[in-house]
Amino acid sequence: MIKNLVYSIIVISALGFNAHASSVVWGATEDNGFSQSNTAELPIGNLVRLGNFSLTNGQIQAFFSVGDIGSLTANFVEVATAKIGDGLNAPSNLAVISSPDTSAVAGLQMYYWVYAATNNTSNATSMSTAFEMGIFYQDKAVNSSWAFPVETPVPGSTTVDITQMTNLGANALVAGANVVIGSFPKGTSTAGSAPNFGLAPVVPEPTSAALVLVGLVSLASRRRRQAK
Repeated sequence: MIKNLVYSIIVISALGFNAHASSVVWGATEDNGFSQSNTAELPIGNLVRLGNFSLTNGQIQAFFSVGDIGSLTANFVEVATAKIGDGLNAPSNLAVISSPDTSAVAGLQMYYWVYAATNNTSNATSMSTAFEMGIFYQDKAVNSSWAFPVETPVPGSTTVDITQMTNLGANALVAGANVVIGSFPKGTSTAGSAPNFGLAPVVPEPTSAALVLVGLVSLASRRRRQAK
């Protein structure tokens, strides 16, 4: 299990991180982390975005089910980003201190948007080559830490962790835990020795799927003509 001492050091460090902006200490540091759909730990370097969706859970799931990631992106306000392994140098988990401008999202719900991608050289390539995703949050009505802190007149601060979505044994979801895209439990965190949150495969975009279908129909028609 990742020692709470590590988490305490992060929180203390955050107090002096930036006196002129909000402070968000976040990640997956205590127990639970993230796995791919095949239960393998999410490797170091994969992208995690912190932000807010202007969509209901049902709308997010509907867009994802047809591969319409563009609509998800268009309705997401990114506040901070990190990579799996940040602060801990371990797969599945991460520990981050961010000092974002929260003016546009103060008081709104925090979401984790987690990616498994084939190219993590930049955030843009992570998003464009993602083959699995997960979207998770703890309802701010149940745990107020999951509301973005205010920016003015005095910058606020908060501390959130994916483990806040599970019980003391880190093996069952608690009230208010929302696995919007993905699953729980799925795989295990080597560092945290606890069940992970799993990602879900991304289906092809509608346009790509349509092109594939058109190509298959065209090929079948050509073969039928050649067979005559």
